[in-house]
Amino acid sequence: MKNQVGETVLRLCKRDNIYVDPLMAEALGVRWAIQVASAQGITSASFFSDASNVVNAINGRSTFAAINFIVQDCRDLMSPMLDVSVMFVSKNHNCDAHNLVSLAKIVGDRTWHGVAPNSPLSSVNMAVNVVPCNHDGCVPAFA
Repeated sequence: MKNQVGETVLRLCKRDNIYVDPLMAEALGVRWAIQVASAQGITSASFFSDASNVVNAINGRSTFAAINFIVQDCRDLMSPMLDVSVMFVSKNHNCDAHNLVSLAKIVGDRTWHGVAPNSPLSSVNMAVNVVPCNHDGCVPAFA
């Protein structure tokens, strides 16, 4: 979560021990983000996803039977919010989310206020595919 000036104020990662197809995984991720914002009492939010099919479904531009119930949950969760949007962002500009997914595979469910520390990654004896981010998007680790 970022505030109005773009500062990271909260980072969360979650690991579910289920196996689903990528479409369902993306829809579940967006729903979880909306649930977290709702639980925090946030009434104005923009949610970003690099899954255009999920974004389009939530915004009513397409339907996918496999995720219709998740999409409806997202709409229901967003309905009490005053100013809310779900928008598409390219994979190149969604590296924070991908890094948190990689982190969740190792540390499970975690929450950080502000930027996630490097220590959870360095204390794990496994390789993690972390991609640095900057204002231009993701930067390949071996560019």
